[in-house]
Amino acid sequence: MRSLVLNSRKDTGPCIVSPNAMDHSNDDALPIDAWSADMQAAIAEICDLGQATLARHSTSSVHAAQVAQDWELSKRLEDERIALRQLFDHARQIIETVELTRQQIEDDTTATADLHESLRTCAALIHSSVPELEKAFLTSRHSALDLLRWTQRSGHLADSDLPTQYRASYARLLEYTPVFKPRMEAMQHDLLRLRHDAGLHEDVQRLLSALTRYNGVTDAARRFVQSVVKPPLDLVFHETATFESDWQGLTPDVQSELGTEINDSCQLLLYDPTRFIQQVELMKPTLADGVEASLYVQSVDSWRIFFTVDEDPVFKELRVTLFRVVDQRDFAPTCQWIIEHLYRDLTDD
Repeated sequence: MRSLVLNSRKDTGPCIVSPNAMDHSNDDALPIDAWSADMQAAIAEICDLGQATLARHSTSSVHAAQVAQDWELSKRLEDERIALRQLFDHARQIIETVELTRQQIEDDTTATADLHESLRTCAALIHSSVPELEKAFLTSRHSALDLLRWTQRSGHLADSDLPTQYRASYARLLEYTPVFKPRMEAMQHDLLRLRHDAGLHEDVQRLLSALTRYNGVTDAARRFVQSVVKPPLDLVFHETATFESDWQGLTPDVQSELGTEINDSCQLLLYDPTRFIQQVELMKPTLADGVEASLYVQSVDSWRIFFTVDEDPVFKELRVTLFRVVDQRDFAPTCQWIIEHLYRDLTDD
């Protein structure tokens, strides 16, 4: 069965901030070359630790080695390496172009035609690069979560700290956030000032829209990295007997697809709850006494997964209880059955 559980460790240490990264104001040239070198080193560390974790934990049992093979974890880690490199290649192009545009905005000698061209070029580059950024981020996210799920469920080794080191290595990706994020915000403020220039209005609006889109992707990526390094809560899955029965009737390929999708969606609860709500459907049965239901449905192709989400502040857990996985044709009766069993004493009917 494809693992649905990711038990997050809490002893990964604080987020690292490079001392040099804090020494730049918005008036200084961005340390792009230093950032690029540090990020390449960070990617190498992440990938080396991922491979070391896979090799070490594969020896824990024959089952662990078989699951790693079934999940194609070796290939996934290579996908992670490629995706992380692509992510930072695109990010570097965007940052360099934004910085050049910012310099032209602040230079009083910049010709209007040159400024128009710079604004358009910058906006076009961001809009064309963001889909590739999102794709690379999704690939690296899938790879990291699959490896960590495997070490917890199938390849667990009590005496190994490699998964913890792997988690902590992701912190290096955040080292320059105190430098680059304020610069992007300053750029947006500069553009807001230019927006009142009728001749530049359209180009400024286009670039503002592009920057907003880019910042949304990078902010989500940062929150994800933070949730990997030091999860705010443990994400714990509980599989009911009815879910297990449904699950055993699925093919391994369907199990693999559904397992990945439900894990990815629920991971969003830790770092992007707004996007979680966008990816699932919240069922709202009519309950007595103002009780709010937390029954969700995840749609994956023709399949529907029913689950609830409950936070336990005492144990610092976010508990996902899986109830059913059915074909969409059985959606209505299954939904009614779950509501009747879950909220039997609370419905107004």
